[in-house]
Amino acid sequence: MRIENLAVFTPSRLTKGGIELLASFTLNAHGIRLRDLTLARAGNGELLVWSARCNRDPEPIATFTQETRREIAIMVQERITGAQRVAA
Repeated sequence: MRIENLAVFTPSRLTKGGIELLASFTLNAHGIRLRDLTLARAGNGELLVWSARCNRDPEPIATFTQETRREIAIMVQERITGAQRVAA
């Protein structure tokens, strides 16, 4: 899996439900591109991978296991951290 088209929200955005939206990205999973995904942080600090499409169509996020979602969130967070180091 590879993260593409990463766009960090500065400042981060808050939803009505208190979820903090951190970045948007495309996930390239073995040649299949999943666009318009969002890295978010729940009120309890848990990182989430979310898609605006999931409210209309539960695919592709619903097919990821919790472990895979966690791995994707960590990959995106590492890319953000790496970009911040380069910028500093």
